Amino acid sequence: MSDQVEVIFIGAGGHASVLYDIISKQNYSLKAICSRSEGRFSNIFQSVNVNIDTIDPVLFEPTTYKLVNGVGYMPYSTSRFDIWDRYKQLDYTFASIVACSSDVSKHSTLGEGVQIMKRAVINVNAKIGANTIINTGAIIEHDSEIGASCHIAPGAVLCGNVKVDDYSFIGAGATIFQGVTLSKHSVIPAGAVISRDQ
Repeated sequence: MSDQVEVIFIGAGGHASVLYDIISKQNYSLKAICSRSEGRFSNIFQSVNVNIDTIDPVLFEPTTYKLVNGVGYMPYSTSRFDIWDRYKQLDYTFASIVACSSDVSKHSTLGEGVQIMKRAVINVNAKIGANTIINTGAIIEHDSEIGASCHIAPGAVLCGNVKVDDYSFIGAGATIFQGVTLSKHSVIPAGAVISRDQ
């Protein structure tokens, strides 16, 4: 067995707990949780002994540890982006988390820190940008391109050749028709059906 990847989680709420559940079945070792909101810790983290307010590059060297961005992304919130920017400036690398039950084509491209949740499908020639969440059961069809720091919420369907620019949010159960392009910072509500560029 190869050496485990040592990770530090940033955030300890609901999104982080789903990620932890995924990596607990894989070759990762959770070394610490960075969160200032201990009252919001998911009970799944009770066995983790090291809780810190900030990540000190001297104590946790960027060459040794990878980070997991455990803060989710809802429209008009910048918390997830701020975390990414802050720790990239300190030379950290973010681990990409891919659930075993997801179906990711070997002919797709995943950026750094991508999070692919359970039963998601990433089809052939799809490209997923850094720090993007493809949530539970979402489908990204062939030749689609998702920019950096996006969130494709549970059950959303992006048909073939869809282009989604950076910092966009596509709500649960939304459907984006083939060939549609969505501009930067797009917000698509849950259940929407989008057939034109926006």
